[in-house]
Amino acid sequence: IDEFEALFAAEVGAKQAIAVNNGTSALHVVLVALNIGPGDEVIIPSLTFISTANVVLYQGATPVLVECDPKTYNVTPEIIEAAITPKTRAIMPVDMNGLPIEYDEILEIGRKHGIPVIADSAESLGAIYKGRKVGGVAGIQCFSFFPNKAITTGEGGMITTSNDKLAAKMRQISNQEIGRASCRERV
Repeated sequence: IDEFEALFAAEVGAKQAIAVNNGTSALHVVLVALNIGPGDEVIIPSLTFISTANVVLYQGATPVLVECDPKTYNVTPEIIEAAITPKTRAIMPVDMNGLPIEYDEILEIGRKHGIPVIADSAESLGAIYKGRKVGGVAGIQCFSFFPNKAITTGEGGMITTSNDKLAAKMRQISNQEIGRASCRERV
């Protein structure tokens, strides 16, 4: 697992990669690490797999569904900006069908409002955005290795980030505070 994480991070241009049991767990671990909870809103696209909404609900937060561009099936920066309220605590856009979102503009909206962008990149492993590989573009990106994805491990997921502190917290959450070495030694 350590080797797979290191190879994955290097491939997409991220500093850290955290393996989890599936793409849904990847999204959920991020929300837990960011302390998203009751009273918080998370902007998500109306066109996505149910996991994107479910993980928000798992945390007791409110998913705010926004429409998608009919040409790309992705949310647009304008649509996201219009949906932000004082309760918005995260933006979770989805790279639909392997087509990357407008990362630069959406990340700028997140910075402007102090709201983290959690990219649901489950379908876009291998995609390129303005010369950069998806996985190393946003501050936090989540992938799925379900059998219908670009690569599969039968199941599984990955989170990428270049934030060492956040990565350490997500590793702790994903492993239920069990030491990574001791878990692997038992397998």
